[in-house]
Amino acid sequence: MEKLCGIEITERCKYVRVIISELSRIIDHMVCVGTNMVDLGALTNFWYFWKPREEVYFLIEELCGQRLTTAYTRIGGAMADLPRGGPTGRSLCAAASSPSASPTSTRS
Repeated sequence: MEKLCGIEITERCKYVRVIISELSRIIDHMVCVGTNMVDLGALTNFWYFWKPREEVYFLIEELCGQRLTTAYTRIGGAMADLPRGGPTGRSLCAAASSPSASPTSTRS
């Protein structure tokens, strides 16, 4: 669409949009695989998929204010730049791989 309108987008914006879109795609796949495991009788494994998914949702919510339907990407760019001290690539990786908290723990 940007090409059609003749809008130039910065490289940083392109990377951020791809990262947010890919995170949304990954957590969608986690729900699909997790619910298929429940159908097979593996309820415990579903909760192992649930926790990283929730952590990514918290980070996306910090970024754009919404959890399920992100309105972050726009034609011509993004809603805003990444906030200082906000979600970073390292915090996203740490959230997705942190085994310390149980799946039912609350976030402080």
